[in-house]
Amino acid sequence: MIPAPQVHGPGASAQHLRNFTTGPGGQRLAPSNFERDIFPLPLFQEPFVKGLSRRSRKRQEQRNLPVRVRNEGAACLNWLAGFKQNSDAPTLSPDASVGGMQGEVLDRIQDLAETMESDALISSEAAFTELLRGRSEYTLGDSTTLAPFKLESVSLPGCLADCKPIGQLVDDDSRRYLEERERMVKTDEEMKEYPPEDITPYNDPSLMSRPRLYHQFVKKLMGIDFLYWTRRPKSRVGVFFVWKSDGRRIRMIIDARRPNRMFREPPGVELCTAEGFSRTEIELPEGVMPWDAEAEKILSQYGLCVGLADIENCFHRCKQPKWLSEYFAMEPVRAGSVGMTGQAVDDELCGPDDWIYPCPGSLCMGFSWSLFFAQRASEKGMSECEALKSSMLVTDRGGGMVFRPGIENEIKHTVYVDNLGVISPDGPLVGRALDEMSRKFGEKRLDLHPGETSTETVKHVGAQLNLKNFSSTLTPKRYGIVKGALRALLRRRKVSGRLLEIFVGHCTFCGLACRPLLSIFSSVYKFIQRHYFVRVELWKSVREELGAFVGGLIFARSDWCRQWNPMVYSYDSSLSGWGISAAFWERS
Repeated sequence: MIPAPQVHGPGASAQHLRNFTTGPGGQRLAPSNFERDIFPLPLFQEPFVKGLSRRSRKRQEQRNLPVRVRNEGAACLNWLAGFKQNSDAPTLSPDASVGGMQGEVLDRIQDLAETMESDALISSEAAFTELLRGRSEYTLGDSTTLAPFKLESVSLPGCLADCKPIGQLVDDDSRRYLEERERMVKTDEEMKEYPPEDITPYNDPSLMSRPRLYHQFVKKLMGIDFLYWTRRPKSRVGVFFVWKSDGRRIRMIIDARRPNRMFREPPGVELCTAEGFSRTEIELPEGVMPWDAEAEKILSQYGLCVGLADIENCFHRCKQPKWLSEYFAMEPVRAGSVGMTGQAVDDELCGPDDWIYPCPGSLCMGFSWSLFFAQRASEKGMSECEALKSSMLVTDRGGGMVFRPGIENEIKHTVYVDNLGVISPDGPLVGRALDEMSRKFGEKRLDLHPGETSTETVKHVGAQLNLKNFSSTLTPKRYGIVKGALRALLRRRKVSGRLLEIFVGHCTFCGLACRPLLSIFSSVYKFIQRHYFVRVELWKSVREELGAFVGGLIFARSDWCRQWNPMVYSYDSSLSGWGISAAFWERS
């Protein structure tokens, strides 16, 4: 269907009025059922009472929130259809009814708004602060996750002596990179453009300024069999710490920028985010539509079960070969200060005053290849589970999950590095899969935290899966924070490209749940590039794009019961015209 051409400018209002019939008091009502012009969608007036106190005004804003969200969603679609200003759209009273195709669109927006707003009640300024993790425009360079070193707070696994080498955990193709190191390491000529020596590794100042404390830290790593030793390091790294999610413990991070420059880019990995879950399908029998009574009966007797597990200290439990660990040499110590006197390092016995370098013996968080090897190890572990032999690995780049009511033993699984998921309509099968995963991974010393199963609502790798109404969305918390923070950003007159870049990163993650949202941004990227370090007034085009994304966030939802449209069409255009063709195909 090609919408009829719209009229812009002074004559636009007359064109819009023709879309509506007039009721008592001149109120414009629904368009005719034969009307095929959807855009611009009408907006609704927000009730407003003057002279209210601050508290009453806030209550009024809260009551008006459903109308506001519906208007923002409609305005986003109008903007994408070419109507850049809300003045192009008719305005109706809040209780007006709209029929026809416009009514269907507005009803859909209303349903989405009610679903997404239910758990997202947070003020815009609070959301702004939360998204920036407490930073401001003037402190963007400061990391809020850096944690001061405390020896007793460092989160480390138990003894790693019996952990498996990463080469035994991955598939044959991945193992070849470790066996043929020239496939990983750059040549001297390749490193000339970006010399590793230009980087000064960052070390936690409170740790490195106290040699005795550093020696205690090294001994603690020795106690869990975490270290290799070398006299001739191939590269140097730094060590610092970040807070874990509980806000009490700290995680050790390796500043691996130097070795990263010495290694080639690793092969890409295929993960499963909200985008992968958005392509899930519940395939109904041929000819049955989701709104039919037959579909309701089928779905009422059908359900899905999700099982989740994650690997405890995944990177630490994957041992890297000694040749690789020598690229991650930490600050040296004298052998006598850490009890290495008389021990052999690089085939030489250590004297008490010999300088030796401790090197991490496990995959380093911060090294570009670590995620690749950890992902491959998890994928191989899942593939060896008998309960998952008929399962499909779901990724963002692969085919979507398809479930067919009435078909037995359907099962799919996801791997997001150390986060493992299983989904099936067969609850007992999910339970057996989790038990087998725990056993198989445990045999490789990749211990799993206790798994959990759910048939209701579950949050997994940034998405919320609603198993009762067969849909996936953003988590309500993420939705509320991103939307509120964008509203607060739009109230600011001047911002820098660096600040805007942070917001676009969060918006991009949200857009994975509904890819068309990512087509909104254009001027935003130009603004970031041109004014990265300077606070300037936001361009009008940037404000329009951000405002459209605010309204479009409610579309970051996928209903798994939607069926394929049998009408397949193709179209093309040129400077002189356009053409379109369509045909009806069988679903198969």
